Amino acid sequence: MPGHDDALTGATDVRSAAALVDALPDMVLVLDDVGNVVFGNQRCRDVLGWDEDQLGKHALEFVHPDDVAVVASSMGTIQGKLIGSPIELRIRDAAGRWHWVELIGSDRSQDPAIDGFLCVARDITQRRWWEVANGDAAQLEKVLQHGSSIVLILDETGVVTSANNALNRILGHDKSLVIGAPLAELAADGDEVRLRGAITACVTDGLPTTIEVLLRHADGSKAPCPIRLELRNLLDDPALRGIIVNGYDVTELFIVRQRLERLVQYDQLTGVANRGLLVSTADRWMADGVAVAAFFIDLDRFKPINDRLGHRVGDRVLEMVATRLSQSIRPVDLVGRLGGDEFVVVAPRVSSTADASTMAARLDAAFEAPFVIDGEALSVGGSIGFALSTPASTATSLIDQADRSMYEVKHGQ
Repeated sequence: MPGHDDALTGATDVRSAAALVDALPDMVLVLDDVGNVVFGNQRCRDVLGWDEDQLGKHALEFVHPDDVAVVASSMGTIQGKLIGSPIELRIRDAAGRWHWVELIGSDRSQDPAIDGFLCVARDITQRRWWEVANGDAAQLEKVLQHGSSIVLILDETGVVTSANNALNRILGHDKSLVIGAPLAELAADGDEVRLRGAITACVTDGLPTTIEVLLRHADGSKAPCPIRLELRNLLDDPALRGIIVNGYDVTELFIVRQRLERLVQYDQLTGVANRGLLVSTADRWMADGVAVAAFFIDLDRFKPINDRLGHRVGDRVLEMVATRLSQSIRPVDLVGRLGGDEFVVVAPRVSSTADASTMAARLDAAFEAPFVIDGEALSVGGSIGFALSTPASTATSLIDQADRSMYEVKHGQ
């Protein structure tokens, strides 16, 4: 009766070693001592589309850039080991697609029949799809659809290919109408270009990208919603092949931020701009090459009112002055209060003395009617001086020049 070794020998006679390796369900590769691919079995050809052209190339040429460090480290530590530790990595096939594989290596450099590193790789791309929720597709679906944050998948052009129900709950959009359309089309006016740029940067750089934008609500009567979008490029991940987007409603944070900005940029009594906002706005206009005029307004006959009737009435007069000045300017102009009874208006695209004089007259007309408070008509005037910007001007120097002009007007009366 033949022994066990004889049986194995007989099997080998019937099925050659090469045929057995080709019949394996896993990919088998052999690398030489420097990491070049010298052999790949039939499974390599079936899964990766490899042919003779792949032989002789270095194995790292087929590894995803993000996984190269792991593979290089593993190759460095496997030497002398019969069986190495399994690692997971992405391998590119002949068509340029990526596959997740679990790879185990073995140092067979001392075996003359192999003379290199034997690697066995199993395609785990499909398994990667179901790693969440213990492979329970129904449970995974519930997690995604009932999550509080928006979850989207985009293709490389920014078109939505998948969306969860949070998109409807937060923004009212029917996801079936959103899928197939560019995500940037949901952005409110002014934010579409920024969102397209963020998507392009995520695709180009491959790095996680975060952007806060206003997204339109399906109900056009509702204000756009501030959403923080976190984008992650997984186009090279064969389990997804897309850009994963997580969206979070940051309305409360947005409101708090607006309140803080208002505290920093606006006068708390009158609601008009403070010095900081006036200066930064005028400086920005001039940096863009726009001619700017500054008008300095100092109230006349205000101190007696404040002394006689008290600060409550005085504050009410200041509020009414700010309102009238705001109603006297163009939508593009900016009115502000420097403090006390001093106001400033900065106006872009005013470059001639004639135009500035016309605007000064319009501001002066805001004081013609008395200010009626608690049934008493109070007469308050305004001394107005103006200055026109030059290439050497700064916002501060322009306002100071308008202040000097106002002083001359006030004391020349």
